[in-house]
Amino acid sequence: MNGPIESIARELRFEGNTFLEGLVVSIFIAGAFIGSLSCGSLTDNLGCRRTLQIDTIPLIIGALLSAQAHSVDEILWGRFLVGLGIGVNTVLVPIYISESPCLGIVSL
Repeated sequence: MNGPIESIARELRFEGNTFLEGLVVSIFIAGAFIGSLSCGSLTDNLGCRRTLQIDTIPLIIGALLSAQAHSVDEILWGRFLVGLGIGVNTVLVPIYISESPCLGIVSL
């Protein structure tokens, strides 16, 4: 993120504001932390397959927000949502693969 943050900061007009640059980078990790913590209860209530399917929603919305951001708030929300989805995936995908009945055939 070190390379792109300079052009993102220039495009969104917060160049030189190290606090906002750091926030744009680190909010992804905050989202991933919350996503990984919430994954257990989601999986218990919905199951692995359904949780993995629902997890694509914050990933898609976050990617769209990040790509089309016209303000700092939009890029922050986009990166947070992508982090949320990645946090869930980090916990859920290894569990889903290990519980798959046939490791050669994993379906969604």
